[in-house]
Amino acid sequence: MKNPNNTRVEDSIHGHPVLPHDLWLAARKELLEKERRLTHHMDEVNAARRALPWEKITKDYTFEGPFGKLKLADLFGEKRQLIVYHFMYAPGWEEG
Repeated sequence: MKNPNNTRVEDSIHGHPVLPHDLWLAARKELLEKERRLTHHMDEVNAARRALPWEKITKDYTFEGPFGKLKLADLFGEKRQLIVYHFMYAPGWEEG
């Protein structure tokens, strides 16, 4: 943490600095600016995710379950869109 006035920080609780209000406020404003930049970046990433093109599935996948064989298009009733998020493990991974 920056100490804008080069004031010696004499007070601490368990090694964590305790500052007078003006120094704390300066540090808080610095953090707030970082939080704003992070939020803006997250908004950009979320917008980019929403703008990703869709992929048309042309392969006729067939699944077998308790009701017999079904095509992918038949698994979801009258719904025409399927959104899939997947996470694949690398060989040897025990967790993601």
